[in-house]
Amino acid sequence: MARRRRTRRGSLKDLIDAGLLEVDEELTSEPRKGERYTSTLAADGSIIYEGESFPNPSNWVLHVAGNPRNGWDFVTAREQKLDFYRKQFEDGIEPPQESQPAIVKPEPVQDVPQNYTRPADADSLQSELNGLKLQIANQQSAIASLNAKIENLSIASPDDDTEDDIIRNLRDRVMKLEPDEFERLIGEYLKYKGFSNVVVSGRSGDGGIDGECGIPFINIRVAFQAKRYQVGSNVGSPPVQQLQGSMRGHFDRGLFITTSDFTMPARGWVEEAKAQITLINGDELLKEMVSLDLGVKAVTVVRHEWTRASSPIWRTNNDTNSRDNRRGATR
Repeated sequence: MARRRRTRRGSLKDLIDAGLLEVDEELTSEPRKGERYTSTLAADGSIIYEGESFPNPSNWVLHVAGNPRNGWDFVTAREQKLDFYRKQFEDGIEPPQESQPAIVKPEPVQDVPQNYTRPADADSLQSELNGLKLQIANQQSAIASLNAKIENLSIASPDDDTEDDIIRNLRDRVMKLEPDEFERLIGEYLKYKGFSNVVVSGRSGDGGIDGECGIPFINIRVAFQAKRYQVGSNVGSPPVQQLQGSMRGHFDRGLFITTSDFTMPARGWVEEAKAQITLINGDELLKEMVSLDLGVKAVTVVRHEWTRASSPIWRTNNDTNSRDNRRGATR
């Protein structure tokens, strides 16, 4: 690959595009001895630290150190100064270019001559086409199976079951879902709650966002993150801060939903930072699912309470004894 000298200095976004740095990579700064600060590199090249976004390394170092410094020399990634990666970029490492497929105009269809011989590669192309059709059929089958699992999530709730019993059974079923199934369930939950345009991303490396939705009639975009954690494995501050950083400039509100709960520092950070994020823990989620009839269906159970008076055998014997007693009394 030919190298050429660049006429401008690279930014963090340039380094990401060139493959020299990665999204969500940890950045470290030690402005003074004994002080160590860590942050995260966002996809747009900004630096996320404690829920705040900084456009370049120097701004972040100024924030943590309290005085202006050259952030490219005081911030490291993988134990190398950021200036090291920028010099590599300036030496001519080009960002990866996506290859554009050539546009081939189809030739006009001609009559097939009688002595036409089928090309050898036609069979392989047909075989490849059949394979693609089979893959599509398998994907459709997998989607149908996934929908069936969500439908089977519903549990019967007899009248004498307490709400705690229903929630406990529902929690057990939710925890058995696969991660993508759980995200789809949260998507259905948001639809039941009245959110519009619910989209589940369903991919890893989503930068702290599992999907998005909207509030009807007003132009408000909402990002949501869903975590299927066991009870006791509470969500801490970093994932919540990551959601806040991913929302910046793209979303107005955020929803963080988990089957467990949130730590006190996580709740405290949302309150102190005045973050536009609503935290929904497992108890709140499951109670709302029950109230929305999502995953729960009511079943009427009819029971007949047995008493002596209601027993036809006892009543018949008792009537016979009464008649015999009355006859003895008249004799």
